[in-house]
Amino acid sequence: MKNNLQKLTILLFSFIIVNTGHAEKYIGAPSKSNAQLKEASAGCSPATSYRFLDINNVRARINTGGDMWWDLQDISQYFIPKEGTATSLFASALWIGGLDINDQLKLAALRYRQVGNDYWTGPLTVDGTAAVDAEVCANWDKHFVMT
Repeated sequence: MKNNLQKLTILLFSFIIVNTGHAEKYIGAPSKSNAQLKEASAGCSPATSYRFLDINNVRARINTGGDMWWDLQDISQYFIPKEGTATSLFASALWIGGLDINDQLKLAALRYRQVGNDYWTGPLTVDGTAAVDAEVCANWDKHFVMT
């Protein structure tokens, strides 16, 4: 029993040392600045437009920025029944991922718009750069109703 306890202690100590050494290169690492995020979005402002999806006795807010069911502050806007004031969900967002040609995972996701923004309104260029500019973003920050 004492031998097993010693082995467990050594294993745990080794694990802590290895993890500490691995984490050191990330501690104090600079995060993306606002300038870097703005550069990645071609100067686009975050999407602000929204509409309410009103179907099947549900009234739910859908934002153009990839997130839904909340007012971008702290109020849920997913109502069942649609005339009521009760909300059953607070927020949700699109998470879309896939592998590129080099089998590298690419992911666009939102976490309450707290850690960057992966969704911008408007079409991307087809010249290989997949770029968008501020004017295109502003012109496409709206919903299109389909029937």
